[in-house]
Amino acid sequence: MESTASVSVVKKTKAPKIPDNLIWEMIDGKPLYRRGYKDVLRKTKKIEEIMGSSGYQSAIIAYLVKLLVRSLDDSFEVYSSESGLHLEKNTNFAADIAIYQNLPAQAITKKYVNIPPKIIIEIDISIDPDSMHEIEYIESKTRKVLEFGVEKVIWILTYVRKVIVATPNNTTWLMVDWSENIEILDGITFNIQNFLTDRGIDPLSIK
Repeated sequence: MESTASVSVVKKTKAPKIPDNLIWEMIDGKPLYRRGYKDVLRKTKKIEEIMGSSGYQSAIIAYLVKLLVRSLDDSFEVYSSESGLHLEKNTNFAADIAIYQNLPAQAITKKYVNIPPKIIIEIDISIDPDSMHEIEYIESKTRKVLEFGVEKVIWILTYVRKVIVATPNNTTWLMVDWSENIEILDGITFNIQNFLTDRGIDPLSIK
């Protein structure tokens, strides 16, 4: 009599699909998820809790936007609030602040803008660290937008109180303390430490 071995079949469970609204950006087809997206998937947080900027970041953005609007002429437009950029197929970024000059009316559609801004300013990193290492992310995003035609990228990193400045014709990127005066363009400078001091904000006490 032939013996028959019992075979147990283990069904593979599909990983849950991650909703598109948890994707912050896309680079070369690779999705970069919002910081905290796993908490949303675990249902320990709602998506609204991870989507916005902190009060600290918002104060810095407001300071810079106010400075720019006051200093630039009418040929410039200052976009903020995660302004979308479409670089190429499968590569889309968001900019905390995007400064355009002479942006044509036809570029304003219901889709992401596909014309490079003159300058991009980023405040901190909004992707989950599992999506891409932070240093790799800064390097990749900066390189991509400079190749796209952006003339200057400025990163303000609140957790180390540093500012990175990158331009397309300089392979050495500048990193300085944010107590330094940093030029945005045409003599318009900002100083984060001075702004915080004037505002009565102590970075070391921020929680």
